[in-house]
Amino acid sequence: MIRFLVLALILVSQSASAAPCCAGSSALSSLITGDEARFFGLSVSAGTVIGQAYGAGSGIPEFKDASSNQENRRNISLNFATLISDRWQLGASIPFVQNQLTAGSKSETNSRFGDISATIGFEVLPEWEYSEWKPRVFTFLQYVSPSGRSMLESKTALASDVSGLGIHQFHLGAVAIKRWSDWDANLVLKIGHEWSHESSLVNASMGAGYSFAEVWRAGMSLETQYQSPQKVSDALSSSYTSQKLVWNTGASITYLVGADSSLVAGYLDQTLFGPAINTTLARTLSLSFQRRWER
Repeated sequence: MIRFLVLALILVSQSASAAPCCAGSSALSSLITGDEARFFGLSVSAGTVIGQAYGAGSGIPEFKDASSNQENRRNISLNFATLISDRWQLGASIPFVQNQLTAGSKSETNSRFGDISATIGFEVLPEWEYSEWKPRVFTFLQYVSPSGRSMLESKTALASDVSGLGIHQFHLGAVAIKRWSDWDANLVLKIGHEWSHESSLVNASMGAGYSFAEVWRAGMSLETQYQSPQKVSDALSSSYTSQKLVWNTGASITYLVGADSSLVAGYLDQTLFGPAINTTLARTLSLSFQRRWER
């Protein structure tokens, strides 16, 4: 049951990585936080953009109607992590993104790789013995490659080829996990900086879940993603974009398939909490499978 709870925490938390605001990669999708020696995961998702938040104003978004431009997103992500010692580990995540946009009589569909990431993690506070209050804590360093294409690099009329930030990123973060019988909770913090654009990113999330009937878990999560203004330069001048902010509300149901595999169905909504600044807002459904190998 303990292994099942920890596995579910990983998958619930990674569902929040789909936010277009600060497009990158979730560290938790390639980080072992249970008792396994390694794992492989496959996640697929489909989302629809239903609103737009602008860079100025009250932070209240403008929602689309039947006459608005239409935007749908699909994502496939392969995730892997393995221990390299008792407390050190390595992981990687490879996303593939498809965007479908329609504006009036014009329509575009574009598929390409997103920002591929590599993660090194360390278990700072192991759970050698049970405690009522002490969590299990992991830290990580994540590198995100510029394999995706950013909005500034788009080569299509409707920007359907945008699949990431398209720049080198380094992130530091920590994950705290605690279990109490059938209940569990987690906190995640990740900070990063983009030197080329003089921009910083902060992701923070909290989640909780309840396990029942031996093989089921229901979970909820709330994440905020913030990106500071980016520097944009050309041959004549430089300027800064608006900051970006979005809130992700997630819900999931996890089913344990045998002793070593799990299925997770998830729902992510970016419209329930605010304010939102300079970002599109989407609702996304996802399905994840994970296979793990014990130590």
